[in-house]
Amino acid sequence: MTIEKILDLAEIPKALLEGAQSFLNRLLGPTVDEAGQLLADKVRYRRFRNQVRIVEGARKLVTEIGLTPKPVALQTLVPLVEKASLEEDPSLQQMWSTLLAKASTADSREGLHRLCVEVLSSISPKEALMLRHIHAEYQKKRPELIATLRKWNSTRTEIYAESLVFNPYTLYREANVSDADGDLLLDNLLRLNILKWEVPEVEDDQTVHPSFVHLTELGLAVLKECIEKPTA
Repeated sequence: MTIEKILDLAEIPKALLEGAQSFLNRLLGPTVDEAGQLLADKVRYRRFRNQVRIVEGARKLVTEIGLTPKPVALQTLVPLVEKASLEEDPSLQQMWSTLLAKASTADSREGLHRLCVEVLSSISPKEALMLRHIHAEYQKKRPELIATLRKWNSTRTEIYAESLVFNPYTLYREANVSDADGDLLLDNLLRLNILKWEVPEVEDDQTVHPSFVHLTELGLAVLKECIEKPTA
């Protein structure tokens, strides 16, 4: 199948492909021709189309802030592009684009970016809705929380993630899922260590299961890398 035919099937303008391919080649470093790898993907044009959209989204984010993308370690880049190509939900595709943009402009965060790849490849659009709600609450509450924190720790530049506490049923409503389905989604976020139950209380010598979850430090770091746009 010719490249022109594949582009037609995937409904991708050739100019868009050239921009995305040039950006991806910059991330891979010199002397690497990634086009053949993209075109050889087993799922053909659907994964190819997803890859192009996500890479192009990352290119735009980097271009907007006037930075030049840097080569990304293959241990991060290959699983990122490979797993991102399976995602067809626009909201999650944007999170993949943001992560790729961050990986191409940040220094010494490879370990975190690899964890982010595992998280994004393990969640559904419903869990993404929960995470976006949590991040919005973080942005809303952060100024007050950091002001309070600096009263006794003037050198602290970020809040403690565990200070953000959520009722699981509020998260379920944000994702528009039933309680039963929400429990499954929450279990996955707990498994990924994005959220954690509060410490159980003991009443009358019996342990009472906690009713609220809070964000973990890993969870806050992942949200920042996958939702917040890169800055110069």
